[in-house]
Amino acid sequence: MNLVRALRFDEVESMAFVGAGGKTTTMFQLARQLIPPVLVTTTTHIGTWQVKLADRHLIVDTDSQLELIEEQMKGVVLITGPLSGGEKMTGLNNRQLEHIHKFAQSTQTPLLIEADGSRQRPIKAPGSSEPVIPEFVDAVVVVVGLSALDQNLTETWVHRPNRFAQITGLSRGDRITLDSLVKMLTHPGGGLKDIPDNARSIALLTQVRTQNLQAKGKRLAQHLLPIYQSVILTSLADNDKLNNIDDKNDNQQSGIDIQKIVVFAVLERVAGIVLAAGGSVRLGEPKQLLLWQGEPFIEKVVSIARESGLWPILVVTGAYRDQIEPVIKSLAVQEVHNVDWESGQSTSIRAGLEVLPQDVGAVVFLLVDQPQVRPRLVQNLVECHTSSLAPVVAPQINGQRGNPVLFDRSTFSDLMNLKGDNGGRALFPKYSPSLVNWGDQSILYDVDTFDDYHSLISRDK
Repeated sequence: MNLVRALRFDEVESMAFVGAGGKTTTMFQLARQLIPPVLVTTTTHIGTWQVKLADRHLIVDTDSQLELIEEQMKGVVLITGPLSGGEKMTGLNNRQLEHIHKFAQSTQTPLLIEADGSRQRPIKAPGSSEPVIPEFVDAVVVVVGLSALDQNLTETWVHRPNRFAQITGLSRGDRITLDSLVKMLTHPGGGLKDIPDNARSIALLTQVRTQNLQAKGKRLAQHLLPIYQSVILTSLADNDKLNNIDDKNDNQQSGIDIQKIVVFAVLERVAGIVLAAGGSVRLGEPKQLLLWQGEPFIEKVVSIARESGLWPILVVTGAYRDQIEPVIKSLAVQEVHNVDWESGQSTSIRAGLEVLPQDVGAVVFLLVDQPQVRPRLVQNLVECHTSSLAPVVAPQINGQRGNPVLFDRSTFSDLMNLKGDNGGRALFPKYSPSLVNWGDQSILYDVDTFDDYHSLISRDK
């Protein structure tokens, strides 16, 4: 998975980068992976040694020079102000940025913006006059290097350690902990400083070189996801591992060599939608209320979703809403009533998707007549999606696909267009599922009749 996919750049037109720990490297590698031409600029400054990462460099000293952009549109185009102090190219002012933004929009050109500096430290705390994030950006990537984790709070590891200490409650010399990183990244004066209200916020954790740091990064993500739309774990690749990376040439266009960034995981909120609207025609009574291990089916399936870490959890009701509501009332779920349930499963899928928060990255559809599904299976589906952002992830049992199935948000528009009694499987020809092997054959069974129900119970004994 490359950065374009991990950052879901297909959903945005402009993206700003702030923080520390590999911000400039990440921005330019993303630029190399996008279809050229790509515009790159800065609102503060960029080092002269980093200019070579672009194919072309346009220095804007006066507004009139902005008219030259069209002539430079080849490969990665860096636009900066003039040289300052011999080591840095200055940034653009608001008027110049607006001009570039309008040009990028009119030509459908990706626009990447470095919005602060970090003096090459893994972590930083923003100063009073930064970051300088334009209001028009669609997404802001907050970069932090986990190599500083468990190190002492000093200038060696943190740019502006006094400000970091003020925000996190640490003292100079204290150990930098996961808790302190959470406080920094979720503080309105820290990682969230000056992010526009309508911009998507992404936490990009770099320097995640070991399995231990990957595990800590995932723990950190659990605290960040209520606020950030996604958390991405990355690291620079070892040179001897580049031959195993499919897109290793993404950053070697025009003779430019940027060390490869490996994406380990993209963590997003994954919702659970429990499909419980059916009329149980063959059974003759609501299967949603049949007992499994002492609990109604509907309650058991909601528990599976909760234990799997899915959030939010939606229950789509229909035929037996009045009987189901009292059972789920205390379960901290959102009930969605499908008034058109008789028209088929597609209407329940659509009803659930219509009320999902926009920042949900994927959804797992759980069938109400499969209370035997284990939370670990759902977690395996989510882990597969985390490492690949595959459009569809499904379990496979002895060569046969089963339920539940995870759908990435890139499939949501197609799911919304399903008709009649078609479920998500109708999309399998378009989105070939990534398969997760599972040994328990019981998930191949559902309950349509009392014979099915008694068979399911007997298998549990």
